[in-house]
Amino acid sequence: MPRILVVDDEPELREELCEWLALRGLSPAPAGDVEGALGLLRVHQGIETVLTDIRLGSASGIDLVRRARRDPALAGRQLRFALMTGQTDITDHARDELAELDAALLAKPVDLNQLLGLLRGARAA
Repeated sequence: MPRILVVDDEPELREELCEWLALRGLSPAPAGDVEGALGLLRVHQGIETVLTDIRLGSASGIDLVRRARRDPALAGRQLRFALMTGQTDITDHARDELAELDAALLAKPVDLNQLLGLLRGARAA
């Protein structure tokens, strides 16, 4: 059963992250966009953590977090979110919103040891 949802619109990066996580026994599931991610969250009750890119084509990782937090089908789930970005121009408003949504921010290229620590912390919580 998937424990981590990896959401990225770049197939190569998504596959690489899923493979890296699977090799560490963390059971990832891949999604390429917000709608696909929400669908998987509704189906797989065991997903605890969502690792998503901030920029996802027509939507954003922040949109995904907002929608998941408001989705009645996901009510009561203790989902944790980590958003990845390669952009250095994240505004204070976006940082404040991520803090309000209780979502972590990771810089790309992602420090895999930092990511692993974050994910293991999520499993222990």
